Amino acid sequence: MAQPVEVDGLANNAESMQYAEDLAIALQEAGWQVKSLGAIQMIGRVPVGLHIFFKDESDAHLLAESFRKVGLEVTLNEKPQRSSGIVTIIVGVKPE
Repeated sequence: MAQPVEVDGLANNAESMQYAEDLAIALQEAGWQVKSLGAIQMIGRVPVGLHIFFKDESDAHLLAESFRKVGLEVTLNEKPQRSSGIVTIIVGVKPE
């Protein structure tokens, strides 16, 4: 079974939030366990594109590969301090 996934959009960006919601629905329909859909406030540099955060070897790589196969750019970010077992996808601003 796939690891739980959290999907977050940028609170101050309607396009990011809509894309995050659409992505969460698509993941659920594909059998992923979407634990939450949220909005985050960014301080400093605003992320561009899709970012996947994970703690250890996980389904993050499978998600990234799947996104890349359909032409989406994605950045993988290993974060040892994160909770184990949950993959977080952050939908940043649209790449130019």
